[in-house]
Amino acid sequence: MRRSPTFLPRLETLGDRVVPAANASIANNVLTITDDGTGTTDNQVTVRLNGNDVEVTTDGQTQTFRNAARSLSLLNADLGAGNDSLTIDLDDLDGRGRQLGLIANAGEGNNTIRLNADNLDRGSTVVAVLIAGGGDDDVRVNVDNIRRDSTFVVASDLGAGNDRFDYTVNDAQRNVTQLLMLNTGAGADTVNLDLGETRTNDHVTANVDLGAGDAATDTVRLSSDDQGRNVSSVINIANATTTGTTGLDAITRTDLDSDVQVNVNGTSPTTGSTGGTGGQSGTGTTEVTG
Repeated sequence: MRRSPTFLPRLETLGDRVVPAANASIANNVLTITDDGTGTTDNQVTVRLNGNDVEVTTDGQTQTFRNAARSLSLLNADLGAGNDSLTIDLDDLDGRGRQLGLIANAGEGNNTIRLNADNLDRGSTVVAVLIAGGGDDDVRVNVDNIRRDSTFVVASDLGAGNDRFDYTVNDAQRNVTQLLMLNTGAGADTVNLDLGETRTNDHVTANVDLGAGDAATDTVRLSSDDQGRNVSSVINIANATTTGTTGLDAITRTDLDSDVQVNVNGTSPTTGSTGGTGGQSGTGTTEVTG
């Protein structure tokens, strides 16, 4: 019997080019990215799964790890303090039943984190932990399509600062589970959640903690497309300031499907803006202020 050739990850070296501030390496199917050790460098890092290759661009210099994408199980990026930018582009995450973990710690500073995926293949499991640290951070998750029987989990801690967080999934097929766990920390934060379209037997849970004892005004915008049959879509918003005279939070629903349940501080408000709560059922725009 003729044996198939075995492919091993191969690194294209940088040669005599300038050494980037962040370092990347793959061992035991784990991609590790670290800063230069000073803890103060402003890193610019992009990770892209391109076919079966993993491309890591750090400060304009690209390393290509050949034949490493399909066996990759974990991406671990620790960029240290500084105003860092990290983009993770999964493109089409090919292969049924793929399991991939992502840990991104941008450290202290005004950081930018992007997690993009065109398509998560059937039966995939992707778990992403996105830590922005203190500073005015911008974190955005954008997935075009999650195929059936898949699980997509995002846990994010934004730390103190005036932060922005976007979560957008355009289309989720049948039997898809989505779980979002977000802690915005102290500061005037903006959260945009677009659940997109869900299908039969999907489960979507978004837990958003706006920060206890925070006097700053937070803004939460909620939207979705049609929710399918036998779908459970729940958005839980905790530590929302809805009473008093300062730091009142605003929760706005724009074209949110009536099947999406919204709980604010443990209660499911009715349509309207009375007493700082409101807006669970119905479509259109309902603004909820304190």
